[in-house]
Amino acid sequence: MSKSAHFFKHVFGLIACLLVPTDAYSLEWSFDTTGRVSAYYSIISQGHTDLVPDPTRSGYHGYAYAADAMLQSKLAYGPVSLSTQLRFSGANDHTNLSVDEAFVEYQVNDLLYVYAGRRLRSFGQAYGLNPVDVYHDPLIENRLYPAAQTRNDVQGQDMIGLDLLFANGGSLGFAFAPNMDPRNQGAGENFWLLQYSGFGVGGAVDYTLSAYGGLRPGIGFSASYGIGDANVFYVDATLRRGRQKQTLLSIAPDAALHFDGLDEKSVKPYITVGWGHTFGNGAGLNLEYTLDTAGYSNQEWAAISQAIDMVSPVATPQMGHTLGQLNRLLNHYTLRQNYGFMRLSHDNVFGTQIKSALTVLHGFDDGSGSVGLRIEYPVTEAIEIGLYASQKYGVHNSEFMLRPNTSSLSIYATVRF
Repeated sequence: MSKSAHFFKHVFGLIACLLVPTDAYSLEWSFDTTGRVSAYYSIISQGHTDLVPDPTRSGYHGYAYAADAMLQSKLAYGPVSLSTQLRFSGANDHTNLSVDEAFVEYQVNDLLYVYAGRRLRSFGQAYGLNPVDVYHDPLIENRLYPAAQTRNDVQGQDMIGLDLLFANGGSLGFAFAPNMDPRNQGAGENFWLLQYSGFGVGGAVDYTLSAYGGLRPGIGFSASYGIGDANVFYVDATLRRGRQKQTLLSIAPDAALHFDGLDEKSVKPYITVGWGHTFGNGAGLNLEYTLDTAGYSNQEWAAISQAIDMVSPVATPQMGHTLGQLNRLLNHYTLRQNYGFMRLSHDNVFGTQIKSALTVLHGFDDGSGSVGLRIEYPVTEAIEIGLYASQKYGVHNSEFMLRPNTSSLSIYATVRF
């Protein structure tokens, strides 16, 4: 029996036990449901790069369209509840039904909750790069939609856990996720998380301390501190052992690559510090700086750039094989070490109902980056339409210019019920 089968066997066993009535609660049924239907059409720039010389063959297209329907529901009976999120999506020429969430929660008493199943959980407050959002890989997101929808429209992780509340407002949580694999690449890990959240400085500081297990054990820290009604300072940081990115040592004259083994011992800090400000006219500004020491250094990037140059254009089977290896090597959301992020937003542009958000993710190591502009208008309380444009910039073979999709223009609509 597989690990996942064992996991769900225990889950359903726990469900059976929890459904046994107890006299400590009023055993009444309740059922709530909400839903959303979304659709978009995108025009995308399509040009070759050294890393992707044939975009069409590699799966890149000059357009994209998709529609999806999401249904959330919660069924409760006394202290037991079952929460689900089902999502049916169709994109270009394929369809998919995803069970994003399906977990049972049992309220043992006023302070203790236990749960089991598939959950969507997110942590931290950074808008750009978020070190403590450990259950998620941004590469699986469709970042065309607003951030809240983007982060929610993904498949959760199978886990069991508990949440313990304290009278002082703090909470302690533990979760174990067997065979966690956010991108479904077949490289799962048994990941556990222990977390305490509380308040300090008379309630002015909201903080969370975390400890992680799995392949990259370590610790995490998040905190935010508000000054008045207009300013907030925040930090999300982790110290974890090892590195997910593999180091390229050299490339031979015949274009064969030589890699170093994955770093499994050194501790790699990953930290985002940010400042948020609300202006008198209602506009909001966020500025963030991120240091990711697990990213490629200038020396490591020079070796990667040399390898890309040597195999472009592809002239031999070995060069084609090497190009494929480089594509897999660089299959990460970010690759370098130093980034800046800016978000300027307003929910009532010029006193209207139009919402707008301008974002910039800039890589300080090579000067490349990405700009996004979103404009939304609520047609009714339930229907919203939006326009999203993105543009990447940088020199040839810089981080954000490695892939062909350097710009896009998208129109979308969302209906909630």
